[in-house]
Amino acid sequence: MKGNCVYSLDGWVESGEASVGIQEKESLAHVWHKHLGHISEAGLHELEKREVLGNKGLGKLEFYENRVLRKSTRVSFGRGQHTTEGVIEYVFADL
Repeated sequence: MKGNCVYSLDGWVESGEASVGIQEKESLAHVWHKHLGHISEAGLHELEKREVLGNKGLGKLEFYENRVLRKSTRVSFGRGQHTTEGVIEYVFADL
């Protein structure tokens, strides 16, 4: 609504609760870790000693327990057992 060249809000105010997510700024070490194909922390510090990544301090790479647990529980597939005796059985099995 406009009156006397002043705009006023024709509405209402609602109050309640809101969920707000805040994203923290990633550390420089974490950015380089992802950029270099998930290089280890020791590898990052070696590159830092050689001044390959610039002269800014990288800091410490955060430890993510869920990634370590996921890697440690991975099991490779076992070898399959084939019971076919001739080539023709493979052809019919593929259909």
